[in-house]
Amino acid sequence: MEPSTTTEPDFPALAISLLGAPYLQGGLTPKGFDCWGLVRFLHLAEHGVELPEYVRGDLRGNTESIKGGLDLWQEIPAPQPGCVVALSRSKIVHHVGYWLEKRGGLCLHASAEMGGVVAHNLQDLREANFSLQKFYIYHG
Repeated sequence: MEPSTTTEPDFPALAISLLGAPYLQGGLTPKGFDCWGLVRFLHLAEHGVELPEYVRGDLRGNTESIKGGLDLWQEIPAPQPGCVVALSRSKIVHHVGYWLEKRGGLCLHASAEMGGVVAHNLQDLREANFSLQKFYIYHG
């Protein structure tokens, strides 16, 4: 079998390379990310899809939300590579991450509290008191 000659990046390797990138409110690049900026960056790199801008709110449509509306998102019962992981420490989703099929499944997310881009499995997220975990794919 010939080696791949594709120029597409190895997305899990790209995502993992972002570990430790600093947290920056509104950040959209490896120089600094917020949680939605990280998800947008990886979706663009992986699928060539620019996700809509996020305005403070949650995926359920409370207060201000993701521009473009929730009809562009489909909730899925279990994580899939590249899906959005919606997280909460209350009843309202307030944090998002990007799902990787690496080491049994990891949520890559950017957190000011945790000092930047980190990766956690679902058990680690529960231990960090993220009680709500939903998974979404984008169909925009």
